[in-house]
Amino acid sequence: MAKKIMAMFTAACMVFFGIIGFAGAASTDKAKMHKVMDKQYKTAHYDYKKGTLDLQHVKTFNLDKPIKVKKNGKDVEVNKVIAAVATFKTVRDYIFYKDWKEFVFYAPKIDQVLTLGDVNNVGVLKDYQNKYNSKVSLELGPILGILALIIIIPAIFIFIWYKYRYSVLGYKLDNNLIDDPNK
Repeated sequence: MAKKIMAMFTAACMVFFGIIGFAGAASTDKAKMHKVMDKQYKTAHYDYKKGTLDLQHVKTFNLDKPIKVKKNGKDVEVNKVIAAVATFKTVRDYIFYKDWKEFVFYAPKIDQVLTLGDVNNVGVLKDYQNKYNSKVSLELGPILGILALIIIIPAIFIFIWYKYRYSVLGYKLDNNLIDDPNK
């Protein structure tokens, strides 16, 4: 009886740890992709905000027809492509905040980011691109805030100054200090 329980326990452990091993492979590829994309965006955008990269809608595609990609001057065939929608931010001069949302493609076999030109003729990846959207948007809050300060502060200053301005003519008229030239 103890041998049967031990055999069932061992079988259950093998199944459990075997499933974890396969599940970890997908997250390992995603982690590698995240690391490579983070490095690429740091070099491509000098104003890249560190820690803002997020890969959404990550999906692995096994291609029926392999695509040829250049790596170190050699043609390499790629059968597996991981596609995702990358979102990240760039900040220029502490005022211009841009939100980026674009497609990224990664070949885990050769550990390389693929360009849109590399995957342009693959039907399943075109369908993936049609399913999600990509865009670049500029956050206008800081810019409009600065413009408002440039316009509103001088207007307030002029309003206050106009109300309490010093007028020599007004002072002389109020205190009868002006000589009448007709006398």
